[in-house]
Amino acid sequence: MSQILFGPGTVAPRLDEPDVEDQSESDAHQEIADLEDAIEELSESAERCRKIIRASKLAAGLGGVLVPITMAGFLALPPLALIAGISAVVGGIALIGSTRSTLDELTASIRDFEARRDALIDHLSLRTVRIATEREDRP
Repeated sequence: MSQILFGPGTVAPRLDEPDVEDQSESDAHQEIADLEDAIEELSESAERCRKIIRASKLAAGLGGVLVPITMAGFLALPPLALIAGISAVVGGIALIGSTRSTLDELTASIRDFEARRDALIDHLSLRTVRIATEREDRP
C-alpha cells in the first residue's frame, strides 16, 4: 500500500488507491486500521487547532481591552503596554485566521478518510453474529 506523509511525522494512507473491489479482504482490514489510526491522529491535531484558536481569541480580546485602557489613561501604564495590546490584537487575529484554515483542511481530510473507511467496511463480507441472552434461552 502506498502512503503519504500528512503533517509532521504522520503517515496516512493515500486516497488514490485502486478501487475497493480490487483489494483482498486482509488488505482491506489493514487499510481500515491504517485509516482509523490516521483519523485519530488528525482528530488530535484538529483539537490542538481548536485550543490555539481559543487562546488566540483570548489574546486578541485582552489586547482589545488593554489598548483603550492605555490610551484613555485609566491606568498609569507605560507605552509598552499600548504596543503589547496592539500586537496581541493583530497577532491574535492573524493566528485565528491561519489556524482556522488549517483546521478546515484537517476536517476535510478526516471526512475523506472516514468516507474511504466506510466504503471499505461496506465492501467487506461481514456476517451478523447473534448472541443469545438469558431471556431468549428460556422456553
